Amino acid sequence: MTGNHPIGRAVSALPDAANAMAFAWVWMLPLSVGAGWVKSLMIVMLLEFLVVHSSGFIGMTVVDPGKSRATKVGVITGFGLLYLLFAGAFSLAFGEWWPLAVFGWLLLGKFALVLFAPVPGAHERSRQGYLMATSLAAYVGGVFLTSLAPVPQLGIDDAVRSAAAIPGSGLWVEEPQRVLAFGMLYFAIMAWARWAWVPGRMHLGFGRSGMR
Repeated sequence: MTGNHPIGRAVSALPDAANAMAFAWVWMLPLSVGAGWVKSLMIVMLLEFLVVHSSGFIGMTVVDPGKSRATKVGVITGFGLLYLLFAGAFSLAFGEWWPLAVFGWLLLGKFALVLFAPVPGAHERSRQGYLMATSLAAYVGGVFLTSLAPVPQLGIDDAVRSAAAIPGSGLWVEEPQRVLAFGMLYFAIMAWARWAWVPGRMHLGFGRSGMR
């Protein structure tokens, strides 16, 4: 399948769409899966910051025609190990092992397009640039929007907050519905962005695909 194929684009958008639905579900019905998921999804958004940062370096390395396969493997391995250390630090801080696996899942989601909807190198560079800019804007914009705007608590009441036992302090700890709304919004935007990108179509900030 190519970058024009709707099935390939849909499959590549599935990880982010699934993430968005998970955040929405826990926001609305946290007790149906357990209050601990509130804390878990907060960790997911902290890890996503690492993934947004790392995918820029890794993504542009993957599509760089001037680098040999061995160089690409070395660079990707090096960055992967570096960011894995940060993910490990989150695991220790929250006393959980699974953030390491989640980090891998989130990173895989960033490159699902390359696996399921490949395009030629020039288009791939344009696509990676578009997705990096979109993810950065969605993350930073989502943080500000959900921090400043009123966010309904839905299923996140005092009992859920107590049962979630989120360590530390701050807005996300005191009003965890904000991070759940943020995660839902962010991953929904990224799912749409992966679905919407088509070679040759005009994309905001990058002109026609393949042209920078």
